[in-house]
Amino acid sequence: MEKRVLVAPLDWGLGHATRCIPIISELLNQKAEVIIGVGSDSSKHILQEVFPSNKFIEINGYDISYPSNGNMAWSMMLKTPSILKRIKKEHDELDSLIRELKLDAVISDNRYGLWSDKIHSILITHQLNIQTPKYLNVAKPVLGKLAESFINKFNKCWIPDFKNEYSLSGKLSINAKGNCLHIGPLSRFQINNTNNQSYKKKWDITAIISGPEPQRTIFEELLITQLKSVDCRCLIIGGKPNIQEKRAIGKDITFVNHLSPIKFKEAVLSSEVLISRPGYSTIMDLYYLGAKAVFVPTPGQTEQEYLASYHLSQGNFYSQEQKKFDIKTVLLNSVDYSGLVNKSTPDLNRTIADFLARV
Repeated sequence: MEKRVLVAPLDWGLGHATRCIPIISELLNQKAEVIIGVGSDSSKHILQEVFPSNKFIEINGYDISYPSNGNMAWSMMLKTPSILKRIKKEHDELDSLIRELKLDAVISDNRYGLWSDKIHSILITHQLNIQTPKYLNVAKPVLGKLAESFINKFNKCWIPDFKNEYSLSGKLSINAKGNCLHIGPLSRFQINNTNNQSYKKKWDITAIISGPEPQRTIFEELLITQLKSVDCRCLIIGGKPNIQEKRAIGKDITFVNHLSPIKFKEAVLSSEVLISRPGYSTIMDLYYLGAKAVFVPTPGQTEQEYLASYHLSQGNFYSQEQKKFDIKTVLLNSVDYSGLVNKSTPDLNRTIADFLARV
């Protein structure tokens, strides 16, 4: 009998949705019935593109936005009561969904309310050691305990990273305890991965815009201004999959809002330099693609700032602060960084088989 599984990524940027693609694909390969829960049109579009035949349901998101002044940590602290309220509501909604959809299990990517004592529940997250700016270090133990209390409500916490020296998330996932399992990086590009395929260089620079507003647009405008100042063939991917748009900006810059996974992979691997935010899903994509990149962390987003600093120190990716971003310096210094080498391939087939056997 087919197991009916709800897979529900958080709607904070597109990374949570894209990294669920290999999970959903493997569930389908192992004859599970998958229902996909989404909280935004963008997440729905990008997943429907890959899974057009699956049933989709709406699960409201947390309504997270970045402040324009970059003080993200303080903004999140102020929103904590409303986020906790939304998590509680999400949990109550799951009880109704279990009855209505006759669910056998749920896999949640960073939706902390989607645990249940009625069915098997999995949380996907690498955020076990939450980063805060120095002025909020006093809150770090409290946030850690809060995260641990939610993680413990799930049957398992899947950490999309390696446990060993190949770790992509550094100290973000070092506090793995009882119900935590490292399952290896998750990326839409690990399916039928062909890293050795060579692509003719078409672009000097490809820039990927991502993340919540208003910082997404601020980053886009900064890049357009900077790219106009260099004599390079440039591609900008706007990160809005539900809006189909392609236009020329001057004679050397092409702007597209969205590319299919195949076209996206081609764009990345046919570029000399890739510029993006250091979101963890992006880092996992780069691991499987074997691509080099330059990171510009979202101002005030402590996780991105840490990941950019960590991979800079490891010699993997060059990075610059957004307020200091200078494209000519980027082009000069990025050549000294090697990117990530795919040294190990996780056994997702076994992870999903073990999961379905327990459902």
